Amino acid sequence: MRMVSASPKKLHIIASKTTGTAEKNIIKQDNGILDLHRNAKYFGNGDKDNKLPHIKFEGKIIYILGYDNKDKWQNVLGSQFGCVYIDEINTADIDFVREISTRNDYLMATLNPDDPSLPVYKEFVNRSRPYKKYIGDIPKEILSELTEEPVPNWRYWFFSFRDNLGLSQAEIDKKIASAPKGTKLYKNKILGLRGRTTGLCFNLENKNIINLQTAKKLEFVRFSAGLDTTYSQTSPDTIAFTFIGRNTPTYVGEITYFSPYFLN
Repeated sequence: MRMVSASPKKLHIIASKTTGTAEKNIIKQDNGILDLHRNAKYFGNGDKDNKLPHIKFEGKIIYILGYDNKDKWQNVLGSQFGCVYIDEINTADIDFVREISTRNDYLMATLNPDDPSLPVYKEFVNRSRPYKKYIGDIPKEILSELTEEPVPNWRYWFFSFRDNLGLSQAEIDKKIASAPKGTKLYKNKILGLRGRTTGLCFNLENKNIINLQTAKKLEFVRFSAGLDTTYSQTSPDTIAFTFIGRNTPTYVGEITYFSPYFLN
């Protein structure tokens, strides 16, 4: 909001997945825009002059856009804007990001760890660089990916739980303990590392795995079988067969077979 105040332009943008998400996380929450800036007025249904949701602040207009609705954001992007804020840019429509990136004087975006093959990383995030003072805060796995051709003054920041002054040490410890180590949840939400959506979702321990001899001793009441495939230009194609047998409402035994096929 300080950048909006200093900008000579009248029109600005806050973009989130939906306008409702922007209201909840940015505008109306404790310490949100309306809480910190009492002279800002929010028109969630627009007004007689601007039909789209917007904030009026110091004689300027901040449009609130949901990048999930292409028809609406396309109606707005015919102008040049002063400041643009994109919430969770990793989930944004990449066409929206590309379009708005050339129509602003100042752009700031937040993101959560996601699939590093998403175009937003190559085209935008990995072209930024950290300040030397804070380079030690960035995990080496992420730092090694900030290798695309840099753009002057594009800055990358990495934040962890400890940068949130609203969290006590007990609350941080609870969050860390709640996510099983070795899972994608732990990698993304606790370590802050990027990762694809495929892979380990639950930490399957040895105590959860049975062998054929144990399975023969059980009386199964239901069976299920599945087949899945994955294709990649950089690795062998894989077919996975899954067979599940249920013997009680609370126990499931599972056997999975992975078979790689090399296609010419």
